Amino acid sequence: MMARGKEITSKWLDRSLGMPHEDERNALQLSPEQEVVRFYRLRYADGKPMALEMATIPSRYIVNPFAMEGALYALLEKQGCRPVRAFQRLRAISIDEQYA
Repeated sequence: MMARGKEITSKWLDRSLGMPHEDERNALQLSPEQEVVRFYRLRYADGKPMALEMATIPSRYIVNPFAMEGALYALLEKQGCRPVRAFQRLRAISIDEQYA
């Protein structure tokens, strides 16, 4: 969106700490007892909602997920653990009432 000249903003919807689901364990190569942090944000382009972003990060990389503000990658880089690769899945879905 930035390459298209759009102003990018986001709104935090939720942050949680918990045990990984099976698909998260597989994607992140975690054991069942390793905690993860889940971030949910609404992403905007020129003030219009464009996407719901759901990110899962092993908790060992986030010092305090509940105090986090701003860009996730910037925080990870500041803490000395910017990712060198990431698994991303994009899909278009009809939004249910909860997400709307």
